[in-house]
Amino acid sequence: MVLAERLFECFKDKDFFTLHDAYQENMDKTHETVRARIYDNLNIKFERVAKGVYKTIDSEETCVVIEGDGRDLSMIQDESIDCILTDHPWLDPKSNRGGTRKFAEYDCFKYTQKDFDEKARVLKPGCFLVEILPAENENNYEYLYQIKQFAKQAGFLYYSKVPWKKGTFVSNTGRKAKNTQDVMFFFKRKSQKYAL
Repeated sequence: MVLAERLFECFKDKDFFTLHDAYQENMDKTHETVRARIYDNLNIKFERVAKGVYKTIDSEETCVVIEGDGRDLSMIQDESIDCILTDHPWLDPKSNRGGTRKFAEYDCFKYTQKDFDEKARVLKPGCFLVEILPAENENNYEYLYQIKQFAKQAGFLYYSKVPWKKGTFVSNTGRKAKNTQDVMFFFKRKSQKYAL
């Protein structure tokens, strides 16, 4: 059992715990290591009550927001997430330009099969993956089809696609609409059990 889980199990039935309590329960670890595991899991497994005082958070009600590389889900347990909602910085150089303006001034990428395999690993069966993607146009329709194929190979069913009209904010230069993105919904299949 990893240290964060051990800390959670140790204090889940208590109203609160202190750093000193956490150190005492994990004397085989350095104080810095114990404190780091608590800080790494703030608003995931633990909540800060006061300086040096924490409480556990019921994991059934937790929302995890990954700021940074959301492609790295290694810290998330298998089949532990109820829904994934993501808006990746999609690489579409032609659509991300307009005249002399560049709309994407940040690192962009294209999804791979591995990205969808990881999402399928952490998502519970019967739950949804929601992808916010660019509106389809001549520059990206093959990539959007490829995303559906990646999802299918990972065990997802394509559920639906709806347009998201973003008011007057211009976010891409696709021919269809300059202020629209698509929201794609995928459903993770439940495992099939066959009777013999």
